Amino acid sequence: MVTNFNNLKIPISGDVLEVYSNLGGMDDFDSEGTCFSFWSVEKILAEDNSKAELTFFADFLIYFHLYGFKFENDKTSSIHIYWGEKQIEKIANSFEDFFEIFLTVPEKH
Repeated sequence: MVTNFNNLKIPISGDVLEVYSNLGGMDDFDSEGTCFSFWSVEKILAEDNSKAELTFFADFLIYFHLYGFKFENDKTSSIHIYWGEKQIEKIANSFEDFFEIFLTVPEKH
């Protein structure tokens, strides 16, 4: 797993490793009825946004907006919604915070 991200020169935090070690992601455009698609590592690698500030890992309504993580330190990455080039909104300080928001405050995402 780490090797895959390192091949793209993407800094990886412990919470990213934990999430992808446990969940892995969904098949392309599979949203399980929620319109939220959590990408597999393979899709992240295929998108190759390694030169960007954010590493995209999910989308809503097939790319209506994207979710990206930003490496903060060895333990955590913050989570952001990407609405477009000039519109990036930080929504969580970590993946743990993100999933709590996702499960308890659906209108936030």
